[in-house]
Order: sequence, then structure tokens, then C-alpha cells
Amino acid sequence: MTEVVKDKPAAGICRGCGAAIFWVTMWTGKQMPIEKKRTTLICKVKEDIWSTQSGYAPHWATCPNAGEFKNEHDHD
Repeated sequence: MTEVVKDKPAAGICRGCGAAIFWVTMWTGKQMPIEKKRTTLICKVKEDIWSTQSGYAPHWATCPNAGEFKNEHDHD
């Protein structure tokens, strides 16, 4: 599996729902909130080919208030 984060996750709290989360810095330099609990992720490898891997889901996938933060930092 390819590494996509630069540093160890930093603990945090979601401003939207109050859940305990980790923050990771992606190779792009952007911050991404992730769940604290590992889960099984289904990843698309190629057209019609899927793989399962253990990892951390992005918190915006489960946060009930994720819409409050969508594109919050996009100022282009």
C-alpha cells in the first residue's frame, strides 16, 4: 500500500460533531481528518477490480455535520 501521509497522526476533536479524530498531513500538504478506529476499506484498483485493505476512513465520510466544512479552505 502506498503511503499518502507525511507524519504521524495528531489527535484532535471534530468541531462539527465533537468526535475524537486524528489529523494527518497528506503529501499534498493538506490536512485531513480521519477516524481513530481502523476499519476495512474497499479501494478501486482498476476498472471493475476492487481490493480490501485495513486503514482509517476519512472523518468527513461519517460526520453528521461534514457539509458545514466542505470547501471551507478553497479560496481560489
